[in-house]
Amino acid sequence: MRPRIICHMVSSVDGRLHSERWTPIVASQEPGLLMRVYEQTAERLGAQGWIVGRQTMQAMTNGSSHGAQPPSPLPRSPHLGQRNGRSLAVAVDPSGKLHYGADHVGGDHAVAILGEQVSDTYLQELRQDGVSYLFAGADGHDLAGALTTLGSSLGVDRLLLEGGGRINGAFLQAELIDELSLLIYPGIDGLTGIPSIFDFHGQGEQVARCACCLARPWRPASSGCAITWNVCRPRLEQPWLEGVGSGARKARVADGKPRLQAVTTASDSQRLTR
Repeated sequence: MRPRIICHMVSSVDGRLHSERWTPIVASQEPGLLMRVYEQTAERLGAQGWIVGRQTMQAMTNGSSHGAQPPSPLPRSPHLGQRNGRSLAVAVDPSGKLHYGADHVGGDHAVAILGEQVSDTYLQELRQDGVSYLFAGADGHDLAGALTTLGSSLGVDRLLLEGGGRINGAFLQAELIDELSLLIYPGIDGLTGIPSIFDFHGQGEQVARCACCLARPWRPASSGCAITWNVCRPRLEQPWLEGVGSGARKARVADGKPRLQAVTTASDSQRLTR
């Protein structure tokens, strides 16, 4: 059984994703308050890890290529490193382009979702780094299958999707988002063409199939600007889109600089608008 996927994001009032473009809040705001609120909201969701796409994860890894050809071909089956009770940092990387250099990302155990076409040399590199990996079909496009394997192999039942608009859109199109946790920053971007929290790039009927309705919250939402919905829609086909953008998770562990802002509680909202 695949884990429940909660898309946990923060956006401007007009749904844009790039926080560096948002209009500023009051100058007297407590430093770090907004990122603290974002993290506290994530903790309340009770997930055992998080998922991003390759480009978002690349900003958080600093390894280099160092794999050697193994003495015999490696099987295209899940390989589990030493998790040791840690949360998971999952990267959707069908072509095997990421170099981790360690078995963790920001302290969370690294897991790669790959296509079976990646080289044995790359798989050997992941093994040497202690990274767990599993496969999403021959070309890395079978997200649903990969998530099922992830759930059964690593024993997780809930994960946060914190990608950019394109990877979030791909999960949405594939009917893999069960819940949306959206934090709304009190600012506006306003420019046409800036990525939004969901950006599936398709044509005609494909785009229409992304549509869904957001049902009544399955748990009470926090007061203020945190909104949590179940995602409801008829059964969809599951096409895949690999591209990713700047994701919510990137700012949380990349360089320690808070670039994502959010407000969730009434008390925090009052402090920000004084």
